[in-house]
Amino acid sequence: MFGEYAERHEITPLIAEHAATNSPSSSKSSRLQLARNVLIFALIFALSVVTGRRISFTGTTKLLKSREPAENEEMISIILTADNGDMVGTSESGQIKALMTDLHGEEYDQERLFCQEALHGYLFGQNTMIITTGIGHDRAALCLRSILAHYHKSTKEILFLGTGGFSPARGGILNSDECDSASPAVRTEIVPLGSVCVSPLTTNWDCHKCVWPSSVHSACAPPPCTLHDRADLFGDWGCSYYTTPSLADEVLDASNDLALPLPSSTLRALEAKYWQKMANGTGESYQVGTLQPKVLPYTVCAETTSNTFWVGTPYDELGRDYVALVINSALESDLYLDNPPALSLAARATKRDTVCVSAMEGTGWMEVLALEEVYLKYDKIPAVNIRGAADFVHPPLMRRPDGTWREDSAFVEDLAGDVMTVQGYDLAIQTTSAIVINLFRVRAMKNGAGQRKTSNK
Repeated sequence: MFGEYAERHEITPLIAEHAATNSPSSSKSSRLQLARNVLIFALIFALSVVTGRRISFTGTTKLLKSREPAENEEMISIILTADNGDMVGTSESGQIKALMTDLHGEEYDQERLFCQEALHGYLFGQNTMIITTGIGHDRAALCLRSILAHYHKSTKEILFLGTGGFSPARGGILNSDECDSASPAVRTEIVPLGSVCVSPLTTNWDCHKCVWPSSVHSACAPPPCTLHDRADLFGDWGCSYYTTPSLADEVLDASNDLALPLPSSTLRALEAKYWQKMANGTGESYQVGTLQPKVLPYTVCAETTSNTFWVGTPYDELGRDYVALVINSALESDLYLDNPPALSLAARATKRDTVCVSAMEGTGWMEVLALEEVYLKYDKIPAVNIRGAADFVHPPLMRRPDGTWREDSAFVEDLAGDVMTVQGYDLAIQTTSAIVINLFRVRAMKNGAGQRKTSNK
């Protein structure tokens, strides 16, 4: 994963040398380790200062020591979530925890965790940890590192379950290279709320240079951002990450015949109103149907991580372009040539083929996996990001008499409070939970076929 990035961007000799010679006896390694530890503590202090409040973790900042799994120890599936319910009142892990047996607090020293919650139990008889990291890529990274420092060699897989803002349609409604008209209804693939993106890929939306435009006349305008994913600007750590596709393929295969939960009548009415407003503003009669949530594969979607809650049509276009870039990079990489995915593309992806998922944790926890591979020489852990569409990344669009476009801000103002947001998040939690629960149920029905049950000691 990280090796692919280093190869593409000519990772500096210093980092390459450190990655090759990392050992406890190396003074360079010791200095770098100390620097990393100091950086972690500085980050925590900075977070507390910036937010103006005390950051509460499960425990203190004691460092973890790696552990060797016991002989024939059962491998662990780690399920990560971010929100414990603070955002909309519904925990992202609640439905899964309700089905787990022998659920208990993590057994090793709780003071060593940088997580809001870490529980251990069994999901359909399979050894599972369900973890709440906290919101944001920094919290996700700190939490997963503290878990893997203890459990890396016992970890079978990592599944991140969460919500996000989605492009309202695959390929978008507007693209700045053709502003004369919106996407024709007959070619528009609507993304209903509750739809789920299953992807082993993620890219950092913030890894770019943006220049404030002198004026903005239309919502259909090229985003003023360039230089995405440049190692010389954003460092050798990289901005884009991808893991082996095996787990994502398994999740997608298990979901083939799965009927995802439907929106409530209230949410369906509000979503239909969104598309009616879009039709009125674009002149296109979009066919919304039943608004049945769908499953989107990694050849179509990926998370663009940002701690900015951005809203806007040009931002969506930018995000869809970044998604296309990371999809092409992964599918053309040596990693995917050596580990062939079940899915492929007839042609390279473009912004007119993709769905952008705006969320806040992906590059945080996936960066941890990458750095453990390059610095600690750990084996790759299969991982997948499972995100549900809680809302759309821009309001309905309207064309002005002069041919320019604007966003219909009145639509948001006319909503009944936060009903659409709250119910959208609730549906996204239902659908992503259904995907994960179904995966474990299918495995159980197959009597554990294909599972790594024990360590390879």
